[in-house]
Amino acid sequence: MFRFLKGQFWLNHPDHKIVLALGAGVGLAAEALTVFMTLYTREPYTVLLGSGVTLVLGLFFLTLIFAGHFFIEFDIGLSMGATRRRMLAAGLFNCLCLEGVLLAVTAALRALEWAVYVGWLQKSLPGLLPAVDFLGVLLGLPLWGKLLLLAGPIFLGFVGGVLIQRFGRRGFWVLWGAFMLGFVLPSNALSWDTELLHTAAGLAGLLGMLGWIGAAAAAALGGWAVWLALHASVRSE
Repeated sequence: MFRFLKGQFWLNHPDHKIVLALGAGVGLAAEALTVFMTLYTREPYTVLLGSGVTLVLGLFFLTLIFAGHFFIEFDIGLSMGATRRRMLAAGLFNCLCLEGVLLAVTAALRALEWAVYVGWLQKSLPGLLPAVDFLGVLLGLPLWGKLLLLAGPIFLGFVGGVLIQRFGRRGFWVLWGAFMLGFVLPSNALSWDTELLHTAAGLAGLLGMLGWIGAAAAAALGGWAVWLALHASVRSE
């Protein structure tokens, strides 16, 4: 299994370079925009965007890559004789590797933007107020929020890719139905004019109930996707 995962890692090595290049490019562009706007406008307010934008856009981009992996490469691996368990393990392993590359780029950009802010901007503009740190806001999320932010792309990419691999175009409607149940209905529930929403305790209870329902639905959908992956058929087309 280790040799198989190692082979899959080097097979997907071009994806690592793409994530590295795009993440660094987007982050450096956002940092350059921050520096330019701060020096040009001479406003005392600064927003550090580079690392935060890189992380958010990178996770969205990775979600599409993960879906493509479980949709395309899963079929290719099965057609070449790999087992379903190995391809499932390799897919999740590659997802973690790509997220690791993105987090490494984000950490490097965060160190750079703070060095530029403290070592240059604060010295050039003595009246500069403390910066609004976009990534700092994300890091301030509770533990479940951080886990959801990092695990969400892997989960969505895996489920989306497996459903499309299994059902083809019809898999889109399955995803649409899951989206409606997981996001639209809970958001509408918060707009219900009930006595539960008139008190903090009632609102907290409703949010907690919706959270447990969402977690149970996600677990059921994820378990179903794993079952589909382990029973996937080899497509010849």
